[in-house]
Amino acid sequence: MPKQRGITEQKPRKLISLRGNSPSTVIQPFTISDGLESARAPQHRPFQMESNIKNQFPRQKLPTQNSDASPIPVHYMEGSATGWDVDDLAAEKVRRENAQDRIRGDVESTLPPLETRRTENTPSPNDLFGKKSKEKENSQAELASSLPKLENHSSDIAPVPVHFMDVANGNEGLFYQKRLQEKLSNFEANLSQSTSIKAKEKGLLDENAAKDDAGVEEGRDSYASLNIPQDNFYSITSPDVDIQDSLEFSVDSNIAFDQSMKHHREANENSDDPDISNLAVAKQVYESDEELPLYEAVEYDPSANPPNHCNRKYFCLAVVGLITIGLVVAVSVVFGTKEATPQSELQYGRPTLSPTTSPTSSRALSGVIEDIEANVLRRNATFQNMTADDPRILALEWILYDDERQLDVFDSNLHQRYILALLAFSLDSSAWKRCGGVDELESCTTSLSNEVKTVGYAPWLSEFNECDWYGVTCVVGVVWGLDLANNSVIGEIVPEIVGLRSNLVFLDLSANCLYGTLPPEMGDLSSLELLKLSSNSFSGTFPEDLYKLSKLEQMDLAHQYSNDGNCTRSDGTVVYLMYQKGDTENMLNDGIEGAILDDRIGGLKNLERLILENNYFYGRISSEIGKLKRLVYFNAAVNMLTGSLPDRFTELRNLKELWVEENSLTGEIPIEVGRMESLETFSVWLNPNMTGTIPYSLYNLTKLQNLLLAFNGFSGTLSTNIGNLRRLNRLQLNDNNFSGTVPSELGLCRDLEFIRLEFNEFRGSVPEQVCSLRDVALVSDDPYIEFFNADCLPDSITSLPRLKCDCCYSCCDGTTKQCRIVD
Repeated sequence: MPKQRGITEQKPRKLISLRGNSPSTVIQPFTISDGLESARAPQHRPFQMESNIKNQFPRQKLPTQNSDASPIPVHYMEGSATGWDVDDLAAEKVRRENAQDRIRGDVESTLPPLETRRTENTPSPNDLFGKKSKEKENSQAELASSLPKLENHSSDIAPVPVHFMDVANGNEGLFYQKRLQEKLSNFEANLSQSTSIKAKEKGLLDENAAKDDAGVEEGRDSYASLNIPQDNFYSITSPDVDIQDSLEFSVDSNIAFDQSMKHHREANENSDDPDISNLAVAKQVYESDEELPLYEAVEYDPSANPPNHCNRKYFCLAVVGLITIGLVVAVSVVFGTKEATPQSELQYGRPTLSPTTSPTSSRALSGVIEDIEANVLRRNATFQNMTADDPRILALEWILYDDERQLDVFDSNLHQRYILALLAFSLDSSAWKRCGGVDELESCTTSLSNEVKTVGYAPWLSEFNECDWYGVTCVVGVVWGLDLANNSVIGEIVPEIVGLRSNLVFLDLSANCLYGTLPPEMGDLSSLELLKLSSNSFSGTFPEDLYKLSKLEQMDLAHQYSNDGNCTRSDGTVVYLMYQKGDTENMLNDGIEGAILDDRIGGLKNLERLILENNYFYGRISSEIGKLKRLVYFNAAVNMLTGSLPDRFTELRNLKELWVEENSLTGEIPIEVGRMESLETFSVWLNPNMTGTIPYSLYNLTKLQNLLLAFNGFSGTLSTNIGNLRRLNRLQLNDNNFSGTVPSELGLCRDLEFIRLEFNEFRGSVPEQVCSLRDVALVSDDPYIEFFNADCLPDSITSLPRLKCDCCYSCCDGTTKQCRIVD
């Protein structure tokens, strides 16, 4: 018996593979009616459907009940499945129509005449199968008798099998027509298979074709023996649908089946294959329906084994294998990173950061390089363009390979630790006095209040947290201050220091061997309040960006000029601060230059201490300086400042010390200088072009300790109100044009340690009240007046001293400008 094949009922949009003797092909099933009982398709040879068949056989709309057209078979409504080439479709259609006519003629020739009616002895389907009750037979007979007779039925197209159409309403209907359709379908399938499929086993095809031919002959004999009327058809309409969805089909009034039909039905019902026992039900379609694609079907073989990739056993084994391999790889990577990398470095050296064909370390692949390059480096610098001895490269290698902490890109301290490491390499930490080397843990000390005390600092570039390194102050793990003053720090400040901008409050690098220019990036240290860079060898122009430091309270840039200090690098070379960049082959260093005291100075309103001494600052002192209401200490001595002291200086009521000596200032002392009630030091000496007299208001500065007016062009007399300056410690009036007598009220200034009155036009004698200051010092063995100079030598012209003094420490000749210590 030939192997049964069919199409398995499928759900829409689900891909199903139907396998058979032909190559396996994946199809999507055609739409079937929901809730219909499965219709069993007849035996047939495998067939194929292609989506392009729709173009050759367009769907046809079923005629309505009143139409004269003949009903259309189901397989023509959906389109015949051929699988052929396009060129053969038309010819094949003609061949099929001819074959149908031939079979229909053969069958009809074996049927009795139309006038012959069914007798009581004619077996019913229930008699043949033994399963139908007498009540159901009567209901079917009543249904058949109630249907209108279809007259003048002359269609050449085979009627639609009533079983396929009526089963949706729960009726099996009349079955003889199904048998006829089965034979037609078998014959059509044989034609399609023999024409479209290029079979490799010709003998098998011939054998199957012979079996199908035998089935056709069997059908002829069965119908002939049943005495079924030849042309008694009816047209009915399903009561459950609208008139537009009416189903027109033919019904024969006489129902008959042969014994072979019973055999095939029982074979299907008893089949263990669900794909055979639940075959698909065809559905009528219309032109108005949504276009559905026709899919290609392949032969289905229930006995075939699924491929390995669909086999659950092989699938589970494959998944377990992949998981095992993944775990092995993960463990190898984790332990290999921790153990293999140091070993490779010992054997082959530290991986280089210069461009290579492939990365040499997992640390180099961790993203640290890219993160530091993007967020820390400045001036568009990249590691690829640096030499191996560049401090930025050395700091990066330390972070990647030498630092025991091995920080990654997710560590919040990565940037600040790299910046501090960069400072260590760029400022030659190995040459520092204290805590610059990793081996100095036990001797890391600092000086506090002139006493050497051992504190809990750690050496730089050690494994300890960077907040524990010497001179580093942190708040909640973030660098808050850096104090490396007087520690032989050598080199240039790198612009990357701006990376500490978010929290850096103070930076003290004074009294070291720093040189070069101030990086303008320091203007972005927005939290900076204290900047001390004094006593180094900086040069170049003062960066304008530093005016952005609005929170700055102290700025000390003093003593960059004429600094005779030196330091020794770790390689033994000496840095001389008198020269630019510490190199004796360069020019002498003049210090930082620029018009620093122009109008922009008024923006630094929080300044309390501004120290610019010993540099090359020039220009006038802007009146905007009067906005610095919090200014306490101002020192711009030994520069190239010009112009006069602005009157708005007197608005600085909190100013205690004013040092502007050794400049090129002109003009007079502001007449309202007495308003500066907090003033303790007023030093304008060595500004030869300053002239005028001492303003009367000056004697109201009761807190004044230092009045330094030497080497200028001042004139006039000393007021007796000088006795109001009871805290006066230093009075320097030498090298001016003062005249008159020395007032005895000066003796009220009991704190005087330094008095210089020489090279003026004073006459008379030094009052005893003033000389008593020295006598008191002599008695107590604590010299109260260290210096007391006057023009008490005989004049080279008049042979008489200008000023008689019995208590002066040194006497001078006002004409020859020579002085001599008095015995």
